[in-house]
Amino acid sequence: MLTRRALLSGMAAAVMLAAAAGCYWLRYADLARTHVELLERLALDARDAMAAGHRLSNSDIETMQYPLERADQFARISDRQDPPASLVAMRETIEAYRQMVELLDRLRVAEASDEDRARVDELAKKVSASARRTVAALEEE
Repeated sequence: MLTRRALLSGMAAAVMLAAAAGCYWLRYADLARTHVELLERLALDARDAMAAGHRLSNSDIETMQYPLERADQFARISDRQDPPASLVAMRETIEAYRQMVELLDRLRVAEASDEDRARVDELAKKVSASARRTVAALEEE
């Protein structure tokens, strides 16, 4: 049988965990917005660099991969049984951005064709559109 002290300690721990989870969800919208806006900005900048004829360096790709890893980790931590629309849209942003980074990494060592540049542009637009859907969903939630 639980002692009164053990019961109170357990209740205190539960309250602290609930408070910590509550703090996280209070910041969810700000953090999600920051992640998708950063991914969008990097995707558009990379697209513009490709359109201007620049080839991205290994360092550029690494710079693009770090925010991807952080956003992906955030989405995994935020995962729920019934995810909100913002999280669904954020996952779409992350996936489009991941495809773009993978393509840009391949193009780093190869000559980009018109088709490759069109695909980069298409993916940048997809990142941007899903990032905007994420922000709109966050504002509604």
